Amino acid sequence: MDNENTAATATQYLADIKAATGWSQPQIARKLGVSQPTVYRILNGQGDCKSSTWMAITALHKQVFQRRKSGGKAAKAADTQASPQANQPSADKQEPL
Repeated sequence: MDNENTAATATQYLADIKAATGWSQPQIARKLGVSQPTVYRILNGQGDCKSSTWMAITALHKQVFQRRKSGGKAAKAADTQASPQANQPSADKQEPL
């Protein structure tokens, strides 16, 4: 794939991920292991991205859309930050008194 097509596809993939998940640019950057300015640049179609960034974007895109196909809203909820209750043991995992 040539650089121009990769940049256009990376832009579209990030836009798809952002729209599907509602994640902010910093959240996407953390998941990709890149800086927020890199995500901004790619989303705005500016510049090319490294092959490692492209691979991370395609992997995250695949992950997001496979989860959404198989899990619907549950997949989106699983991707949001954990609530304080998530760190507490559930009732079925507590040891009997």
